[in-house]
Amino acid sequence: MGFEKKYLSLMLIPTLAACGGGGGSDKSNSTPTGAKLSEVAKASAIVDGNNIKLNWDIPSDDKVKQIHINRKDGKLAPDTCEQSKGDAFARLDKNTQHTFTSLIPGKEYSFRICTSDGENVSTGITANLTALKVSIEDVSNLQANAGEGFINLSWDKPSADRYLSLKLAYAKDSEIPVGCSAGQSLKLAHNIQEYKLDNLEGNVSYNIRLCSLGAGDIASSGKTAQATTLPIPPDQDKDGVIDSIDVDDDNDGLIEISSVEMLNNIRNNLNGTGYHDGTENKSDGCVASGCNGYELTKSLDFSGTKYAEGGDLNGGWQPIGNKYPSNMFDGIFEGNNFKISNLYINRSEHALGLFGFSRNANIRNLTLDAVNINGFIDPNDSAIRARYVGGVVGYIASPNQGSISGFTQIKNVSVNGKVASQTGAAGALIGEVRPSYYLFEFCSKTPCSDTEIFKPSVTIAFSHSAGSVESTRAGGLVGIMAGGSIISSYSKANVKGRSSGIVGGLVGEFKVGQSKNINGQMSLPGNVILSSFALGEVSDGHTVGGIVGSQAAKTKIISSYSANPKVNASSTAAGLVAQWRLQSGTADMKPTIINSLTRSSQVSGGSFHHGLVSKNSGTGIPAQIVNSHWDRNTTRDGVVQSGSNNVYVVRSIGGSGYTSNQLKGNEAVTAETPGFLPGPLHRNNTTTDSPFRNWLPVSGQHYSSDQKLMLYCDDNADGMIQDSETTAIWDMRSNNDYPVINCVAKDIQM
Repeated sequence: MGFEKKYLSLMLIPTLAACGGGGGSDKSNSTPTGAKLSEVAKASAIVDGNNIKLNWDIPSDDKVKQIHINRKDGKLAPDTCEQSKGDAFARLDKNTQHTFTSLIPGKEYSFRICTSDGENVSTGITANLTALKVSIEDVSNLQANAGEGFINLSWDKPSADRYLSLKLAYAKDSEIPVGCSAGQSLKLAHNIQEYKLDNLEGNVSYNIRLCSLGAGDIASSGKTAQATTLPIPPDQDKDGVIDSIDVDDDNDGLIEISSVEMLNNIRNNLNGTGYHDGTENKSDGCVASGCNGYELTKSLDFSGTKYAEGGDLNGGWQPIGNKYPSNMFDGIFEGNNFKISNLYINRSEHALGLFGFSRNANIRNLTLDAVNINGFIDPNDSAIRARYVGGVVGYIASPNQGSISGFTQIKNVSVNGKVASQTGAAGALIGEVRPSYYLFEFCSKTPCSDTEIFKPSVTIAFSHSAGSVESTRAGGLVGIMAGGSIISSYSKANVKGRSSGIVGGLVGEFKVGQSKNINGQMSLPGNVILSSFALGEVSDGHTVGGIVGSQAAKTKIISSYSANPKVNASSTAAGLVAQWRLQSGTADMKPTIINSLTRSSQVSGGSFHHGLVSKNSGTGIPAQIVNSHWDRNTTRDGVVQSGSNNVYVVRSIGGSGYTSNQLKGNEAVTAETPGFLPGPLHRNNTTTDSPFRNWLPVSGQHYSSDQKLMLYCDDNADGMIQDSETTAIWDMRSNNDYPVINCVAKDIQM
């Protein structure tokens, strides 16, 4: 490392009394009256690194005994050789040199050299002893290595005392920073030897200058380098992981799926913590909390793939999650409103569907179109058979025992096509839900006025189906549902039973689930079908209902309706529920139908065919019907037939049979109609002459949480009505029309 040296010399003129001393215009402030002292001669100054060395000749004047030197920061010399605040002072014998050390790089210094006889001090000289700047040492060996949108810089740093910090300036293309304040610049710490210049443009040439800084940020001339960045691969979410390896490229915690083969690889990581391609699990680009599911980035079509009908894979698609309980899908699957078309399955495995077994899954915003799923009994082994067949999921397992985890949600999902099974449970969406917990927890916020809130562990909401479903336990949405909730959903699918089959327009068998407590609160019944309807034909089973084939104890159908063009059974048929299965226990064990309607046509077949419910099965707490009605033009009287013990016979409470015109508001209600006063039918009236009294909320009236569920759309599908949820479930429309449900698109219902 070299040192910059600066040599200054001056031939000094002896002091003249008339002139008041040497040094040109120097003032005579120090020397007293009397004999004048001679000044030093031949003074010189050498700047050597962080040192300034002064040299001079001693005058021949015998009176001179000492040399005084005063140093001052800046361009102007000290006024005298007397020590003052802020100056550096040296008192020497009759020396001929002195070095000031450890001076600050980039700083200027000025000096005055005086002679003294021990009492008196000469005026001194300053000429050419001013504005002496301590040099700043540059870095050396500056290297620049470019990458994708960045440049790695390295250098050999100067001696520690030859600079205070560094400054980096850079400019792109042909522009070269003249100094380290030109272009874009940034200050660097004193002791570093490398720096990554990041967030640059890709495929661009950059010119770089690195300077050392001294006092007052005075910069050295600096060293230069040039480098051209490599092209930057795209990084959509700017998380530092390029798109080509980023499994979560929009930074939402969901792994992107863009092909049928990627969809198939979900089976390798069922909770969605990473994308496993069959060789290794990758989670590059997942959010800090980790990924927890998948999302479609485009619509997918099975046509032409090995999973298609006639493809290389025998039996078509192998459901994701194919073994209970060790291999079940338990993550999020976000469809982003894309479509999966031509899903084909023809197998005898237990659970069939896009997903076979699932728990704690959240499947949403997805359309399955042109599905073709068939489950059968293995002809070589009858124990091997498809038992749970659905378009979306074959079997939804119960939550984990001893915890409140395991909630499953199916939201805004639609299925169109054929779902069939030789035996077992089949539904256009779900084959079987069993068993489901009904969880309740303390409510600490308004508008909740009750101490317990229904928290279903399985919820199907804002979903629908079309096409056909067929099995021994078949439903337009779910084959067997052992608890859970269906909210604001519908089916247009034609549903058929087989031999002794139980068939429903929405659910084949609606069974009671299990209760579970949270926070020490008691559980309440919560198995609910709410603000939903069925529009497809239901037929060919032993027990066939427009909405539910068989409704068990502790279940509710609230503010729902059926408008099936056909309900036909070999034994028992009804517009809403073919039969109730009663159970002994407390009063809350009864099956209940509230504020519901059937206007199904051709309810026929067998010994029992009625409007709301045809018969009871078993013994126990009697069922209840509240404010619910049927169309007398299409069904028989809505009396529930007695069971085998001829005990449980229930009529509609607050409801009755009406003609089609009466339900549409075109015909007056006559005195012959049980339970109602004669006169015109006022559809939006809550008085006793309307079949639909208490179906609409009354402004200003307070309602309990349970009452709100009967009156308002549950927009959040959380089992409770918030203050913001103000849409009434029912739209009574004008005369000449049946009521429809506001919670679902009304053009589907008209």
